[in-house]
Amino acid sequence: MLKKLIFLIVIVFEAILPLFCQSFQVQCLDKTNNSPIVGGVVQVNDSLYFETDTQGQTLISGVIFPLKINITSLGYETMQLDEKEAFTNKIYYLNPNNTFLSTVTISSSKYEKALNEVVSSLEIVKPQTLATINAKALDDALERVPGVTMIDGQANIRGGSGFSYGAGSRVLLLIDGIPALQSDAGTPNWADIPIENIAQIEILKGAASTLYGSSALNGVVNVLTSYPSETPESNLVIQSTLFDKPKDKNYDPLNYTPYEANIILNHKRKINKFDVLGSLAYFDNKSFNDSTFLRQFRLTLGSRYRIKDNLSANINFTLNTGESSEFFFWKNETTGKYSSAPNTISSSKKLRFFVDPSLTYFDKSNGQHKFMSRLFFVNNDNNANRSNKSNLFYTEYQYVKHLRDKKASLSAGIVYTATSVDAKIYGDAVYTSSNTGIYAQYEQKFFEKLILTAGVRWEHNLQKSPEIVGNDTIPHGKTSESKPVYRFGLNYKLMPYTFLRASWGQGYRYPTIAEKFVKTNFGATSISPNGKLQSETGYSTEIGIKQGMKIASWSGMVDFAYFYSEYQNMMEFTFVDLVTGFQSINIGDTKISGIDFSIMGKMNFNKLEIKQFFSFTHINPQFKEFTAAIDNGSSADYNVLKYRFRNNTKFDIEVGYNRWVIGCLGSIYSPMEAIDKVFEIFVSGLQKYRQEHNRSITVIDFRLGYQFKSNIDLTLYVKNLFNLEYSIRPGLMDAPRNFGLRAAYKF
Repeated sequence: MLKKLIFLIVIVFEAILPLFCQSFQVQCLDKTNNSPIVGGVVQVNDSLYFETDTQGQTLISGVIFPLKINITSLGYETMQLDEKEAFTNKIYYLNPNNTFLSTVTISSSKYEKALNEVVSSLEIVKPQTLATINAKALDDALERVPGVTMIDGQANIRGGSGFSYGAGSRVLLLIDGIPALQSDAGTPNWADIPIENIAQIEILKGAASTLYGSSALNGVVNVLTSYPSETPESNLVIQSTLFDKPKDKNYDPLNYTPYEANIILNHKRKINKFDVLGSLAYFDNKSFNDSTFLRQFRLTLGSRYRIKDNLSANINFTLNTGESSEFFFWKNETTGKYSSAPNTISSSKKLRFFVDPSLTYFDKSNGQHKFMSRLFFVNNDNNANRSNKSNLFYTEYQYVKHLRDKKASLSAGIVYTATSVDAKIYGDAVYTSSNTGIYAQYEQKFFEKLILTAGVRWEHNLQKSPEIVGNDTIPHGKTSESKPVYRFGLNYKLMPYTFLRASWGQGYRYPTIAEKFVKTNFGATSISPNGKLQSETGYSTEIGIKQGMKIASWSGMVDFAYFYSEYQNMMEFTFVDLVTGFQSINIGDTKISGIDFSIMGKMNFNKLEIKQFFSFTHINPQFKEFTAAIDNGSSADYNVLKYRFRNNTKFDIEVGYNRWVIGCLGSIYSPMEAIDKVFEIFVSGLQKYRQEHNRSITVIDFRLGYQFKSNIDLTLYVKNLFNLEYSIRPGLMDAPRNFGLRAAYKF
């Protein structure tokens, strides 16, 4: 009888248990484009947490009634579900939260988090901005970012870099988290970036070496690729530009009409478990500077295959080929401002491609494992004895884990990079290098208000070269170095829309092959190798506040930061003597302090939508110990670093009405106080030109757009509206007034 009773109880218990403890699956999608929401959190009864995978799905199990369910994800409004909805619906659509503070970022921690929670200054550029300013390449967009200046294609964040003559960069360019600097020179090629497939650009200011390694001493530019939504999408963009004559008519006229003509076609779609994208781009540009042109073709292919709900594989491919010509500095400051000095023209044919396979896996505890790699090949055939071939192989294993109900997180990984370079510009010898890094960063949230961050990285560099380099001997042709770097930061939520932050991070940069071994000349100016060049180190610290605001119909965000950086053994190209010419040397210890301020917002007034943006950056770049003996060959006789703008102001205002939009974009640069003194001596008329133009540079752009249909946009641009004659990089003129037309068709 007892056995029968026990058997009956078991049968009844098994029958009613599913009514109290059931399993069910949910999927979370973006309501605007049906794309999966990865990393969303489903919270059940305030105690159980489930994270969505690459398909936006998660299995809810082990729950007991009554149910209380919240679905949250960074950048989206919270959704609350009752028991009936949990069982009857399979798919849930979350509304994006369009406030500035809710923008989701990745670069600061290698996983998604809200912009208001980062511990360092971080700027976001959306794809709409690229269209707004008629950007042809990524560097056009970076010009708009607060605290960033571009000098002849080289990025400078808060004065951390000067002008490095195309070799070495303290700003690391990433594509989907993978470094994209050329292996020999350590510089980006902005034309490699398919701006037509960008989801978001993130600019991290200050030293980021703990997460990203040697080249991130001054900051990071991370380009995130856009993938397809449920609806297939194709876009055709045609851009054309004609250049006006310079205001000063006293110049040698060109025997052609300068122009730019670009066409870009891209397509994205889902095919069952595949996400595929592809784009074609062709650029045909003939510059306002004589003997300068670019003809380039770029092909981009990308795919993502969802093997399982928790496992996906990606492979991306970019091919960039073409020919170009440019000159290093002008003939003279009067008739020859837009013409080349003798023997300074450099033309080249290039073939560049990279292949990026990766694999992402979520384990049973929702830890993310990511394997990333890149094969990067460059063949640059140059007429001025500066040809080079290089191969780069990069691989990284990355682990991200959210702990303690997402109150803490760990990012860790190991990185290996190997390069091989064969180039005439380095003495027609083969050079190899390798880099190994191990990193970890831990974040902990306390009391829903305070976030603490700590990170560490150990890095080992190895270079192999000939034993004799110029006048220096490198024992066995081998140099190596190992060094750790650290990072600390905090973010405190003072009030609902007020966030305080503070950070301190070390930086470290090992000399590139180009900086250490380059041997070439530009006209009468030679550049010599330096086998004794040492690595540079430093740190960046900042205190900042981010304030969300809403006044009547206006909503926006204000950001203010004070920053201070120091560099030990800073590397810069410096004129040594008439025999050596320029050489990359360790110029000593430097310090840079300053402030960064920006405000952005938008408001609606009846049918008008008005967007505003304003930023101001001030820097004080100096040697820590300045004497005449270490003035670095500067044109200035006081303590200031070369090739910096002490003040930089940027603003943009746009008014939209029905299908019309009108906008004005401006940039103001204070005078460049110091350059290489030797340039004022050897470049014809440069000293006189700088004296006559020793004033701020104010460049104003204008745009007028009209949307014919929901899928056709036409925009007219007038850049350098007042036809200002100016030169950002001394000895090379910038564009006179030019008229551009951009037609975009979505189908």
